[in-house]
Amino acid sequence: MNPTNLYKGILIEANEERFQNLQSLYANKSDIITLNQLVSFDGNDSLSSLFEKYDCKEIDLLSIDIDGNDYHLWDSLYNSKYNTAKIVCIEFNPTIPNDVYYIQEPNIAVQHGSSLLGTYLLTYFLTHSLTHLFMYIIL
Repeated sequence: MNPTNLYKGILIEANEERFQNLQSLYANKSDIITLNQLVSFDGNDSLSSLFEKYDCKEIDLLSIDIDGNDYHLWDSLYNSKYNTAKIVCIEFNPTIPNDVYYIQEPNIAVQHGSSLLGTYLLTYFLTHSLTHLFMYIIL
């Protein structure tokens, strides 16, 4: 059995150059969908709409890294059937002290990012649990 056929995925990249690399990397993988677009918090370009469009049944790993509005994209899944990912990897702003609750305004032009505490509380609210919290900062 080929281990690369054990998973399916939707990979979304807004940057054209990075998307071309992504598309080349997964060109021969029929179970991997690559999309070159921005994702919004609601409407046809929301994560839940895209998951619906591509018939996602369940999500094991959800990785969100959109440089600032990660909190709001994760929050946009709250009232959808797609807020049940087994593992969520989400970016936050590590320069904000851990005891500070800060949520960046939902504006794609702003790229401050939300604090770890704000992201943690949202995750707990969405999932009613947070089994593990890993934080890696590479300097």
